[in-house]
Amino acid sequence: VMPYYQVEGLASFSYTTEEQDRLNALSADIVTYVDETKVQFITGKQSFDQWDSYVKNIENMGLEEYVQIQQAAYERWANS
Repeated sequence: VMPYYQVEGLASFSYTTEEQDRLNALSADIVTYVDETKVQFITGKQSFDQWDSYVKNIENMGLEEYVQIQQAAYERWANS
């Protein structure tokens, strides 16, 4: 049985050195925050009334830039 997080057929993108460095910096904060907050939502330590604040925090951490880098890598892959 394949683990739920493993999906066959997804592309493996390549990044420029600058993109990879930036992704590493952005994802370190974003992933840590998402993982910690997810647990708080699940356990009830954080109310879902705070969802908008949660999303805003992720956006402030550079989510748009992260997505733009991923989009650029996808477009290079799709055009190759």
